[in-house]
Amino acid sequence: MISTRRASTVAQGRTGSTITGGACTTIVSTAMLCFCQITVFNKIALVMIFNTVVGYAMALLFFGSLMSIVYVERRALLCDETEMSELPCAADDTP
Repeated sequence: MISTRRASTVAQGRTGSTITGGACTTIVSTAMLCFCQITVFNKIALVMIFNTVVGYAMALLFFGSLMSIVYVERRALLCDETEMSELPCAADDTP
């Protein structure tokens, strides 16, 4: 059985690079708007960069913690650890 900490580490490792890449490309492409002469584009760029940074932090910190909690709750609901310690559980994602 995989531990909650290990499952969180694997999930963060698999999705972390995708989230980081998306945030970086969004910030770099939006930063080009900061060099525009039109004030509206400058303001839109700053708002988009701020939203991307906040979304990135929430995706890595808050969502990872939430998934750890959901994994533990799901495991507790579907499997009784005292009776099924040796048997595979339906909550495990292993085949």
